[in-house]
Amino acid sequence: MSFGKTPQAWNSDANTARVLPRRQYFQIILKMAKKAGTIKKQICRGSSVVERMPEEHGVASSILALGTTPIMFYVYVLKSLNDDLGYIGSTSDLRRRVADHNSGLVESTRARRPLQLVYYEAYMSEKDARRRESNLKLKSRAYAQLRKRIIDSLKT
Repeated sequence: MSFGKTPQAWNSDANTARVLPRRQYFQIILKMAKKAGTIKKQICRGSSVVERMPEEHGVASSILALGTTPIMFYVYVLKSLNDDLGYIGSTSDLRRRVADHNSGLVESTRARRPLQLVYYEAYMSEKDARRRESNLKLKSRAYAQLRKRIIDSLKT
């Protein structure tokens, strides 16, 4: 599925294609997925219901229907204000996760509180975010390059 082009619907009666607004396009995809039983799960976020579809059906897992906001996956870097060391993690809810770190709910950072968010990257795919987190944790060169890019943020 290409998101760079305008979605089109085929009118079999007139033998022509017509341009659809993106919201209507996603509504059609959602209806087709519901009929086929391919909706993976529903997640309640505030007042909106988020419906996710599995990747094997040709729709990225974080693309949502009915005009809702896409679920983003974040890779983040926290800096301890006590010892100036960094912590790398990933999550789908960045605000909650930073609050968890600062309230002591995360065992690995409990002794290093308070923590400050100094950097994050957002991804549409959880796999991409996990891969980037792994690269930053396991490959010192990737983390060194990131530290060079955010050197001023790490100083404060």
